[in-house]
Amino acid sequence: MIRIKIIHLVLILGVLMGCKRASSHLPVTVPEEFPEAVRISGNPVESMKHFVVDGMKVIDSFVVILDMKKEKPIFVYSAENHELLGNFSSVGRGPGEFESPIIFEHIDLFNSHLNIYDGSLGLMTRVDLAHSIKENRYIYSSTPINDTLKENRPIRVFFETANLNCVELEGSWFSLYNKENHSFTDIEFPKLDFPLPDENMNYYLFNPEICYNAALGKFAVSSYSVGYLSFFDTTGTHLNTISYDPDYMEDLESFLLHKSGTPKIYIGNMHADDKHIFALNASEVDGETMEKVELLIFDWDGVPVKKLLLDRAIGAVAFDHENKRMYGYAPYEEELVLYEYDMTTWGL
Repeated sequence: MIRIKIIHLVLILGVLMGCKRASSHLPVTVPEEFPEAVRISGNPVESMKHFVVDGMKVIDSFVVILDMKKEKPIFVYSAENHELLGNFSSVGRGPGEFESPIIFEHIDLFNSHLNIYDGSLGLMTRVDLAHSIKENRYIYSSTPINDTLKENRPIRVFFETANLNCVELEGSWFSLYNKENHSFTDIEFPKLDFPLPDENMNYYLFNPEICYNAALGKFAVSSYSVGYLSFFDTTGTHLNTISYDPDYMEDLESFLLHKSGTPKIYIGNMHADDKHIFALNASEVDGETMEKVELLIFDWDGVPVKKLLLDRAIGAVAFDHENKRMYGYAPYEEELVLYEYDMTTWGL
């Protein structure tokens, strides 16, 4: 959720003060404007009511929601009829428990496993959803992250393949861990055309969301407070970067150097399929309240495809590409429900 991410970034910035954060120049291009902007509306899913959504993902035929305010934080719903099928795990530091779970993608596991990384515990956990529901018991396996990476504990895990882990380590924008030769490739933060008053601001400005396209062998990287979308291959080679809101750069420089204005928030949640990248963009934020939210759709070359104007402030989304549905969590609604959007109307 974007509000939680803002608080998380502020806390991390305090921890990271004094750390060296390298940056590098990336060639940036400005694409054409989005050719179309369409307003879309969703319908409430009354069976899914959660005060806080700490993670949300469609896996196989299940809609999974992490709600750390509940005694058992893993909720598994049917993607077909939204019936609650199972409720598992608990909050804590014991076996199979979580404190700060992050759902990540394992590209090579095309099954019903929920992959969770908990940075506070340093554990990667795989929950077998199908068998947990069938046998009505919590079936999982956990591995210490150091057993996999042989290195410092990452802040986040973005995705994993049979040979590669994409993670966030202190001091880099993101890092690629090659499992075959046990080596890291650290990607530096992009360098702006003006100096930063504090290099630690890189973490806030470029805090990424990352999506991987296995068919193309490349991944997309967003920037939280800069209108950049960057593309890399699996060796860490930079392919291209687009600036889809270049007009804001002057305002950003004014804020950073003169404390004038309010920093703009861009992508706080990003998903993808083989053809498109879906980026949730909070284009206007008043304090902790999102006033305007858009879903920006790009192709895998960074070409703007369509802009969807959402009917409400949505803080997190999950995609059911098979059934052409998007689920959106509305954190400021009184009823605290999720909304379902029909993707067949998007013309993709």
